[in-house]
Amino acid sequence: MGALVGVLVVTNDLAVTNAVFKDGVVQAKIVNSTTDKALQAGEELPAAHEALERSMPEVTGTLGELHRAQGTLGVLGQQLDELGIVLQSADKPLREIIGSADKASGLAKDATVPAANIVATLGKADKNIRALGPLLDETKQRSARIEAKLRWLRLIPKLPAG
Repeated sequence: MGALVGVLVVTNDLAVTNAVFKDGVVQAKIVNSTTDKALQAGEELPAAHEALERSMPEVTGTLGELHRAQGTLGVLGQQLDELGIVLQSADKPLREIIGSADKASGLAKDATVPAANIVATLGKADKNIRALGPLLDETKQRSARIEAKLRWLRLIPKLPAG
C-alpha cells in the first residue's frame, strides 16, 4: 500500500506541477505579448525623439514668450498700482467738485423764483415796448408834420406888431 500511496503522491505532485506549468505558459504568453508591444513601442522611440528635437525651438520660443509676457504683466501690474495711487489722490478733489456741484445746484434751485420774476418783468417790459412802438411811430410822424409847418411859417414874412 505504501507503493500505492507513493504513486498517488507522485501523481498529485505531477498534477500540481502540470497546473503550475500551464499557468507559467499562460504567464509567459502574456509576458511575450507585453514584450512584443514594448518592442514595437521602442521602434517608435526614434521618431518620437526626432519630433521632440524638432519641437524644441517652438518650446523654447514659447518659454521665451511666456517670460516676456511675465515681464509685461509685471510692468502692467506696476502701472495699475500707479494708476490706483493717482485715482486715490483724485478722490478728494472729485468729492470737492461733487460737493461744489451740489451747492451750485442748490443755489440754482434757489435762483429759480427770482429768475422767474425777472422773466415775468422782462415779459411785461417787452409788452410795454411793443405798445410804445406804434406810439413812437405816430409821434415821429406828428413831429415831422410840425417841423414841416414850422418851416412854412419861417417862410412867411413877419407881420408888424400892432
